[in-house]
Amino acid sequence: MPMLRYALLVVAGVVTADSCSASFSTHSWLIAAAAVIAVALVTMRRLPQVSNVFTLLSVAALGGVCSSLATQDQDALLSQMPSGREAVTLHDVPIVVTSSPSRHNKVWMFEAVVCRNATTAVPHDGEEAPAGRAGGCHSNAEAAVRHILEGRKVRVSMMYDSLAPASRKPVLGASLAATMRVAHLNELRNAGFDLSYIRYLRSHNIIATAFIASGKSRETGSLRHLLPIWTRARLRLHLLRQSMTEQLASLGMAPGTTAVVSAMTLGVKDSLPTSLRQDYSTAGASHILALSGMHLATLFMFLTFFMRRRKPYTSCLVLAVMWTYVVFTGMSPSVVRAASMLSLYEVMTLASHKQHPLNILGAALLLSTVLSPESVWDIGFQLSYLAVFSIHLFSKPLTGWLMPEWRPSSTFYFRAMTMMSESDETPSGIAGTQKRRRKKRSKRWMARYVMTEAQEALKRVRDYIVGIVIVSIAAQLGTLPLTAYYFGIIPLAFIITNIIVLPLSGVIIFLSCILYMTMGLSSLTGGVLSLLTCIPLYPLRFAVEMQNTLLSAVASVPYSAIVGISVSPLQVLSLYVIVFIALRFLMMHGYRIGSETEKHDDGLA
Repeated sequence: MPMLRYALLVVAGVVTADSCSASFSTHSWLIAAAAVIAVALVTMRRLPQVSNVFTLLSVAALGGVCSSLATQDQDALLSQMPSGREAVTLHDVPIVVTSSPSRHNKVWMFEAVVCRNATTAVPHDGEEAPAGRAGGCHSNAEAAVRHILEGRKVRVSMMYDSLAPASRKPVLGASLAATMRVAHLNELRNAGFDLSYIRYLRSHNIIATAFIASGKSRETGSLRHLLPIWTRARLRLHLLRQSMTEQLASLGMAPGTTAVVSAMTLGVKDSLPTSLRQDYSTAGASHILALSGMHLATLFMFLTFFMRRRKPYTSCLVLAVMWTYVVFTGMSPSVVRAASMLSLYEVMTLASHKQHPLNILGAALLLSTVLSPESVWDIGFQLSYLAVFSIHLFSKPLTGWLMPEWRPSSTFYFRAMTMMSESDETPSGIAGTQKRRRKKRSKRWMARYVMTEAQEALKRVRDYIVGIVIVSIAAQLGTLPLTAYYFGIIPLAFIITNIIVLPLSGVIIFLSCILYMTMGLSSLTGGVLSLLTCIPLYPLRFAVEMQNTLLSAVASVPYSAIVGISVSPLQVLSLYVIVFIALRFLMMHGYRIGSETEKHDDGLA
């Protein structure tokens, strides 16, 4: 699995570059990478082992170079700030709101993009243009900061004015001209914020923070044409998702039901009630609300359901639709990871070249880290890759440890569910019954056929439940320390939750796809086919309401989760050491049981 090894080295380089950002610049990392590659080439023939070590170090240096290149705009902004760390006030800055504003006490918080090539100052109501800045003339520091911020994303905090009319509330896509105090991200440490919040902002490509006082902003004409093309396209897709959410609400579903459907299919979680979000978190089902590999895999299965033969043009069509959906939903790290893995898997399948799943995971991790080094600090990015990695790493040892001699047709559970004794003969199916005499065929054939189908159905249900249990435990072993560190919660009922949620989530995603198709047909025909939306609407509403009710019941059970814990980074590292020691024990135990089973089979033979 070389790709996984290289990907982990690149991630290590990104982490090292972030921790040493104050000491090493981009040129320093480039010089270090060139020196390491030169040493690897010089020692290639005489000292191959030393050359291999320096080759791996050069891969890690690649991560440092990518990280330093991604943060060079923030370093340039810091160098232009007066006294290095102080904030600077910019007047009449044209911005466009690119995220749904959320209210925190007396402050509206949202993300905004500073428009490019905007030099005309727009004074506020009842104000004159500041002296020395009329007509777009600014001081040197302000002009330099403006030039760096143009086309970049900032995190804005706007004071809430209780006397202002409702129309003054910032909305998604609004264009504003504001006087704001811009601060570099490192300045947040002096304001009481920790490094994790700064890394969170960096993972979302936010270059600085801005504060707008009450009455220091006004709405202007549309400035979207001044945005970069990619930012403009993402804003339009965000507005389209918001419009689709409003259309779902107009169909008569409850607000909580609409919020869950929007979160699971469109990636819009702004309207989720706090109580419902807390129930999902306590029950260990937060991954259902965030778009992840499970949602994309369901869409992939839905697209390939009617394709009996996989051909290059059908695979290209499926991948095109899948990546369109990824872009449409905002390209969250977990969805990009799943789409990358599915794309690599599809390409390898068409090429008739088998690859280990962890090797495909490493390739996806390597591409994501090189293209977007800031995403390494995104929580969804970390949890997504760790979950998939731990599932592939722990599933087989857990199966060998929990059920070493598991045979689907000979377990006590199967006999109890089929109401058969141990000495009963297992039915041999239709082929065996056809050999019996004609006069006994009708009743006994039907009884055996029904019994066989019932047994097969129960076996599939049992295998499905056992698979959910093993996968749930495997995923939790890899993500539990990180979940406790970031959210301060350890879910204890995650097995019961996944048994409930996973089947329902597949049904919800499938019905949601049909509902969106019927909504599109209805809009294209001017409402003539609006009755078609009722076909998937009622079962979808029933499935979502049942999921919400069941998860609320699980969350209300005492000791369903340990809440309010505090875990340090050193404790997280210690927990992962314990987990991998347990993995080693499971692997040794599984191998011992496997060898004993092979000896027993050889003895019987």
